[in-house]
Amino acid sequence: MVKLGLSVPLYNEEACVEGVAEGLLEALRGVPLDLVLVDNGSTDGTGALVNALAVKHRAIRGMHLVQNAGYGGGILAGLNSLDTPIVGWTWGDGQVRPEVVREAYDRLASGGLDLVKARRVQRLDGRQRLVVSRVYNRVMRHGFGVSTIDVNGCPKLMTARAFEALGLRSLDWFLDPECLLKAAEQGLRVGEVDAVMHPREGGASKVRLDTSREFLERLWAWKGGWRP
Repeated sequence: MVKLGLSVPLYNEEACVEGVAEGLLEALRGVPLDLVLVDNGSTDGTGALVNALAVKHRAIRGMHLVQNAGYGGGILAGLNSLDTPIVGWTWGDGQVRPEVVREAYDRLASGGLDLVKARRVQRLDGRQRLVVSRVYNRVMRHGFGVSTIDVNGCPKLMTARAFEALGLRSLDWFLDPECLLKAAEQGLRVGEVDAVMHPREGGASKVRLDTSREFLERLWAWKGGWRP
């Protein structure tokens, strides 16, 4: 089987990290795996749990960032340390079940696609997040020709060649849109798998109130030729 390198960003996720890591190992049983748990400047017990998991499981590697590098920065730190034929990222909050990562991996590894991502067809994490997500996706479809109902859906897995070609650089929440916008520009073959967005089992969301404004500002700048 093709080896998978997976970056999991963790910022103050001590309530979730063990369940997420153990769930991924179980779902990806039999898959050669380099699972990078990125402690993204956490101030709680996340770092200690990452170290304990790395000692317990050979497939897990811990990475510790002294200061929080942002959502995209944490993901890219893990991705840039990988040397596997398939790379990607998933969230560390447990809201998308690890079985979705396995489904995305199986579809990508079977050939014919450059990138496979989750498409959240059901959201149980609150009406406000649902409404904001619908606005994002409508803008992306009609304004930028990105044909998905879920721009920010994770996991996102891709071939190492596709990752190199995309040259992702966003250190904030724009990493997900950047990935799909560049994939569309380059004509990459993108597939999707269905997922349910579950409520958090612990911890707190890291999405800020001004995230929507930043998202729209960057899209406007992209339209004008800006690139990260």
